[in-house]
Amino acid sequence: MPAKFKLSYFDIRGRAELPRLVFAAAGKEFEDERLSGDKWTAFKPKTPYGQMPVLTVDNKTMINQTGAIARYLAREFGLYGSNNMENTKCDVIIETVSDVFTAMVKSHFEQDEAKKEELGKKLGTEVLPQFFTYLCKVLKENGGKCLVGSKLTIADLAAFDMLDKLVCNPKMGEGVYKDFPEIKKFYESVKTNANVQKYLEKRPASEIFNISLQKREKCKIQDKTSTEWRKRRHLSKERVEDENNSRSFRFPESKLKHKYRYSITSFHQYTSQL
Repeated sequence: MPAKFKLSYFDIRGRAELPRLVFAAAGKEFEDERLSGDKWTAFKPKTPYGQMPVLTVDNKTMINQTGAIARYLAREFGLYGSNNMENTKCDVIIETVSDVFTAMVKSHFEQDEAKKEELGKKLGTEVLPQFFTYLCKVLKENGGKCLVGSKLTIADLAAFDMLDKLVCNPKMGEGVYKDFPEIKKFYESVKTNANVQKYLEKRPASEIFNISLQKREKCKIQDKTSTEWRKRRHLSKERVEDENNSRSFRFPESKLKHKYRYSITSFHQYTSQL
């Protein structure tokens, strides 16, 4: 009998998106549990380490830590390499992506303006160019289609997840890798994989990060006062305006607590130039 899986995380992409992509690529069913508020408070003491994501297998075994969850699923579903060396190469890609994501998170959540600008500059002028150059090198050495071996693996999904987080940034888009055509080709290849594409088409609209923890003054929210919100709460959508370029985006009402998909930080100022 097939194992039953439940992946618990916040209602964002964040660190749970790679396991979700592994499920999707393998064509496997799972319960995508998205928690917030009181539900997370109640669930937290039950987790192995007080953190999410958590994968529950057959309603009994709990696995925490993104990398461990993703690797376990990849092994279960045949999305690792074909030998120990290929498996190790997959691990290298996963760890590299984790480093880039950590740098992105630090830049995103830093509250000190001077440090934030410094981190944003480093991300846009050092971290991402180095990451893109590295991916191009690995792709070239492996024939240009996949990062490891000759078929889709967790390495491709990990790299795609990071690229997708960048591409989904409304101030960056696909221009983030405009100087790296090999990466564009790779990104589109994974994106159009039948199972991955099916998942992306149905993926719930959600933020990359839970930015509600940030200072609210980072974003200009139209009709942001509580009085105005009470007047407009019956509406299904809210317009959020980026004060830097006056572009507007519309998000489902259920996501309004997060206010805006991305903060207006120096990160965008530098990465948008790549």
